[in-house]
Amino acid sequence: ITFSTNGFERMRILSNGNIGVGTTTPTSNFQVTQSTTGDGTISIAAGGTTVTGVQTKFLNTFKVGDTITSAGQTLAISAIASDTSMTTSAAGAAISGASYTLAAELV
Repeated sequence: ITFSTNGFERMRILSNGNIGVGTTTPTSNFQVTQSTTGDGTISIAAGGTTVTGVQTKFLNTFKVGDTITSAGQTLAISAIASDTSMTTSAAGAAISGASYTLAAELV
């Protein structure tokens, strides 16, 4: 069973009873997947692990274990020091003044 609004699927119930919101392939009883664009911009040096934000709200937006994507790179968050500084996995290439998204999933 699928539920749609404005031509977009919003929720699905599979034949095994799994319910997915924001995903068409829920792998647990109830799974919510959401992509969030963060406020402000971020920068990180090539090979660096310290993300610096401008007009960001890291403390209210993320939790340790979340992943962010920016400039084609996905970085895992390991610590959040403030609204403008957090530690992630190492960046492959420098990111400067770029937007970012959070891939959040509740299972």
